[in-house]
Amino acid sequence: MKKFFAMFLVMAMAVVANAGVISYGWENDGTSLGSYGNITSAINSDDVAHSGSASLKVSEQADSDGTPYAYVAAITNLTAGDVVTVSFWVYDPGTSSKGRIWGGYTTNADLDDLDITEYKGSAGGNNTYSTDGTWSQLSHTWTIGAGYEALAVQARIYGVNDSVEEYIYIDDITIDAPNTATVVVPVPEPATMALLSSGLLFVARRRK
Repeated sequence: MKKFFAMFLVMAMAVVANAGVISYGWENDGTSLGSYGNITSAINSDDVAHSGSASLKVSEQADSDGTPYAYVAAITNLTAGDVVTVSFWVYDPGTSSKGRIWGGYTTNADLDDLDITEYKGSAGGNNTYSTDGTWSQLSHTWTIGAGYEALAVQARIYGVNDSVEEYIYIDDITIDAPNTATVVVPVPEPATMALLSSGLLFVARRRK
């Protein structure tokens, strides 16, 4: 079985139940839900944004092996046959890095026990990569297989020039999931604590 080494664990999350269609940007200083491989950082950045003023900057170290990625969302409480469609925008700075959308199955759990770095098998993804020097929308639709209940969405980074650190930007993720599913997206830790104390844990934007 493939073993995952997570650099960032699930530290700050927000939950949206009865999913429907959910849109999330990085305007609230959120980062990622975790990462795998040689990711040096996944930070909130105001360098460039598809909309608003912020995005997620994902960087990998030079001479990386394998395919590192950041977890940008999770969908739990799924059943076999459920259909989930996710899209996000990738800014490829035109150096030698490429972005790609992918998914992996993970363990279904309540928020307090959720660890999306638990790998239960590949869910596959799209064969389309980001385009140099511009924003590209990447999307994929998954039909959940038998025996799986949770999907972790990956923003993968592929570096061509191994001698330098590579990076991409992620923004404006949209998740279309069954109403019975739960969608998990990043929020910064102080905001999570404030929302928990007030009883309001809802930061993703629902489309009408």
